[in-house]
Amino acid sequence: MTDKKTAVVADDLGVQSLPIASVGPARLNSAATLAGSYMWLVALICLLIAIVLVAWSLPERGVAIEIYFPDGHGLKTEDVVRFRGIDVGIVKDVKLNHDLTGVDVQVDLKPFAQSLAREGTRFWIVRPELSLAGISGLETAVGNKYIGLIPGDTDADFRNSFEGLSTSPSDALASGGMEIIIRGEKQHSINAGSPVNCRGVEIGRILSVGLSQDARFVDIRARIFEKYIPLISTKTKFWATSGVKLDFSLSDGLKIDVESLETLTRGGLSMLTTDTGGQPAKPGDVFPLYSQLAEEWYAAANLVSATNVKLRGVLPLEINWNQKGMLRGESTKQATVNGIPIRDAGGNCFVTVPADVLSFKKIVAGTLTLRHSADGDPPISIPDLVSETAEATLNVAPLRNISVPENFSSDWFDPAAIRLPTDLEECLAVRATGPAKSLTYLHYPIEQVDISQSEGGWVLNSFDGDRDVWHGSPILATADGKLIGVLLIIDRQALIVPPTAN
Repeated sequence: MTDKKTAVVADDLGVQSLPIASVGPARLNSAATLAGSYMWLVALICLLIAIVLVAWSLPERGVAIEIYFPDGHGLKTEDVVRFRGIDVGIVKDVKLNHDLTGVDVQVDLKPFAQSLAREGTRFWIVRPELSLAGISGLETAVGNKYIGLIPGDTDADFRNSFEGLSTSPSDALASGGMEIIIRGEKQHSINAGSPVNCRGVEIGRILSVGLSQDARFVDIRARIFEKYIPLISTKTKFWATSGVKLDFSLSDGLKIDVESLETLTRGGLSMLTTDTGGQPAKPGDVFPLYSQLAEEWYAAANLVSATNVKLRGVLPLEINWNQKGMLRGESTKQATVNGIPIRDAGGNCFVTVPADVLSFKKIVAGTLTLRHSADGDPPISIPDLVSETAEATLNVAPLRNISVPENFSSDWFDPAAIRLPTDLEECLAVRATGPAKSLTYLHYPIEQVDISQSEGGWVLNSFDGDRDVWHGSPILATADGKLIGVLLIIDRQALIVPPTAN
């Protein structure tokens, strides 16, 4: 900065004075400062959003397990683990174990399949296998191998290390079941994988055959499929079957009875429950093995019902009514339908039928008659079924209760025999034929895996029955024999609806 003397001299000389800069501390603008802080906040929010999006886009991790197999059978990385036809895991690594006695396989189970990693789950490598029972694993002959499994008990503890099986188990196709022991004096040509039959129908499989601990007997481990467990009681008899039976007499000559090629070549077991009053079989129960069938066993077994489910409560009905025509006036119509007799809490008797068997808009009031389709008795008149105010409701309701006299049937359900299921369960559709006093009952078994929940009832995932036979049939619970629904086949879809009517 110049002093006064210097400024005066400069002025006298005619030199233009220069501006003098004033130097001091800078002052920040408050608005700019606030805008800068907002930008940092926006950047921080964007960073957090990016982190969340990246974490959300990453696949959810499952559970890693290790399986030891005696042989790899060509299994390689990226092959899959499959259960019920669905990929539930992937092979991450295949390598020899440290002592070179087998193969260690690292598997990642998918998140939805984590519950399969539990005690008792069995794994094996699916590959083509040829046996007298048939060919299995054929799809792996030209494609990749994969690991199959049977899950352990749902209440078992978590586990991440397993001993794999060298071959597919003989009960690989069975879901659940009960293991029992049949003990005999010799093997009788019975082998692991042989069938257990009841009247020629396979109800189980032989798991293993070996000597008892003291080597005095042959112990045969058998698994009875879950739906056939009620057939086994302490009064059940097992005998060895070779698959062929020879019978020779002078009058009839030589008779040869062959069951199946599998039983003929691998042997097997057959069973019958020959007496009532037996206790239900429990897992691990031991049964004696007989060398052959005693002829009186079939006669005794014919008097035994091996299930608590009583096939009842359905009537083959013949319904007749007059229908209004556009040009020809009235015409007589007829329908044969499954009817379910119900007595409500007030003592009123009804027959429940599918609503679509009657054309309510055209029916002539007072002309409806009802009777057993196989009986010659006069039909019962039902005059008060239709009214003008009820037509709209009747056309929408899937079921209709028809009021009938109490003496129409002697096999009414009481209210205690009807219940509404709380969850999916195994059941039977029941069909009756013949006169009312000596009905013959038929059933269509429905397993739990074959049904799914839907609005207002259940849907059968697959149904191959005839609509004319099963439409309107009662659905009985396998567990207690109670009425839990009615089978309706509408628009080629099989439905199970509650046993109620509007």
